[in-house]
Amino acid sequence: MRTKDKLKYLVMGALVLTAGRLAGQASVLGNNGITTNFLGWDANPANNFPLQVRHDGSWPIDFWTSQSFRARINPRMTYPSLNSFTNIPADGFTLITPDNGFLGQAPRGPFSRLHLAERGTTGNAEQWGYRPWQRNGITFTGNTDQSYIGQKYAGDDNTDFVIQWSDKQRLRQPRSVGGNCTALDRGGIIDLRC
Repeated sequence: MRTKDKLKYLVMGALVLTAGRLAGQASVLGNNGITTNFLGWDANPANNFPLQVRHDGSWPIDFWTSQSFRARINPRMTYPSLNSFTNIPADGFTLITPDNGFLGQAPRGPFSRLHLAERGTTGNAEQWGYRPWQRNGITFTGNTDQSYIGQKYAGDDNTDFVIQWSDKQRLRQPRSVGGNCTALDRGGIIDLRC
């Protein structure tokens, strides 16, 4: 009986010491994955299935480097409000930014399919100028300004390519050679021709 008690404490002590030195390992022996592995493996021609970075729950996928937040891919989600518009679907929208200050400001996520946001705890989530059709394109925010380049679906198989900006931004087209450009206002849509 005493031997069993001592053995029990010895095994428990060994487990505690071992557990203190364990680290999570995301590898498969030989790094040859199977379809249920999601983190990666060597380039083995027998592995004819895609690498998957995934989260099956309703949580974003965040990317960090040097202990700093860098990017987020939204799960299926809807923002309650964005520039006074309500119930904005933001499924799969992706944010790239040098820090997570952007996520501390409403709506706490990217505004379009790709959103590039400058660093800072204030001013890089400028909403003024956003419209709900700004989905399939790139949003830029920083220096308390917002702009969007992308598609606006006009219905009946018509699509406009849009360059939109707000606040104090200027549209500039630096040219290395001479040339004249004209701007034509066509019912609130400006055509820039060079």
